[in-house]
Amino acid sequence: MRPTRPLDLESVKGDVSGVWSGNDRDHINHIGNIICDANNLPAFSVRVVEIKRINEDPIKAKEFGPLTYVAWLGFTLSAMLLGLSIHLRDGMSIIATVLLSLLSSLIGLGNYWTLRLPKRKPVDQQQQDGRSWTFRPSKNKSKRKLEVKVNKGDATCEIAMAEQGDNAKKIEDHAPPGDIVIRYPKGSFLVVRCHEDVARELYFAPEEIEYLIEDAWIYRLLSLVGTMMLMGGVICLANARIESQIAWAGSYMLLGAAYWIVAALPQKVHWDTACYSVVSEALSDSVQYQKKNSFSKNKTYPYSKSKNFTEALWKAIVASKDASWVRREDHCPDTAVWDKWLHEARSCSREYMNPMDDDDFEKTGRRKDGHKTWQIPDWDPVGALRYLLKKEKEDKKPKPKLGLDAQNQVLQGVKNNQQNAQQNTQQDIQRVMHNETT
Repeated sequence: MRPTRPLDLESVKGDVSGVWSGNDRDHINHIGNIICDANNLPAFSVRVVEIKRINEDPIKAKEFGPLTYVAWLGFTLSAMLLGLSIHLRDGMSIIATVLLSLLSSLIGLGNYWTLRLPKRKPVDQQQQDGRSWTFRPSKNKSKRKLEVKVNKGDATCEIAMAEQGDNAKKIEDHAPPGDIVIRYPKGSFLVVRCHEDVARELYFAPEEIEYLIEDAWIYRLLSLVGTMMLMGGVICLANARIESQIAWAGSYMLLGAAYWIVAALPQKVHWDTACYSVVSEALSDSVQYQKKNSFSKNKTYPYSKSKNFTEALWKAIVASKDASWVRREDHCPDTAVWDKWLHEARSCSREYMNPMDDDDFEKTGRRKDGHKTWQIPDWDPVGALRYLLKKEKEDKKPKPKLGLDAQNQVLQGVKNNQQNAQQNTQQDIQRVMHNETT
């Protein structure tokens, strides 16, 4: 019975940057975080994944998740307490059981909500924005499949509605690719390759909560009724028989322990994210990460270790093939040295624009593990940064100043020169006068 209800899901600390779209967020959406579960990565590590939407089902809570079983446990305990109260002919316990059981249902009704993730505008609305769409009639609408084709060269996307028959639909979408880079507080990076629609739905659109009872005054009225039911149930339970009170105490201890266990479980076990497919990719120096829990389908996935943040940032640039996103979220200091370093990193990262093939695996001696692998160029990011810092220091090094002894020597030399000049002048005058007298 809260005085106010939350309007969105709880976010996670981190920075989200769109590589090509220019979108930025200073937090990670709840669903976007649990779908990859990358906040458990070791410090200064890099992971690469590809997320695809495989169907149009919405993201929702699992119908048969842990909370469902706890709810059934509470219902079973209420039924047992009611039966025990009737057997003991304990009227106060019967009233307490009815009031407190209905209180749980009332609170659930007042807080019942569904998740609404905003999507991009439909085709007919996008036509009004100046986009051109071409349609051909379909003979079999029930066999349509959604195919997304991304062309990074001209930053366009094609959404093709492929069908089993001869007819097809093609929709050209000029939205840029939705690749994003996420930096977690421990200095680890998650590079996500996805369509712009997926990026907006999971990482940039607000995760709005739509309550069944939207009016605030109705919710407060339900809270008032619930408070009265709670007070009445506690008073009746205090006047119940000792046998009923012992049964109530045991039931609440068991139910409270069940809720504590459910709250300690990973958030991913409560959500149905089957509409998205997460495929792990690898860098050329990736190793397998073993998850410590068994609640995820993919218990192992490749990730790249790094010794420091600079190396991790370099690998994230290699995976994203661009460095403009680094400046938008201040992932590095805003200095001229780092600007030069980012320029070199961007140039070196584009040395390998395509994933590794069989020849690349043979040259590097790396074993093929079935993941799409991106080769890391032979470039030392830490050494390059040190060289640039050293060069800047030498360029800004001030000219050496004269010390006290050097200044005295200069002054003494000037004084000696003046004395010599005076002596020479006097000698010249005496010589001239001597010549005139003779």
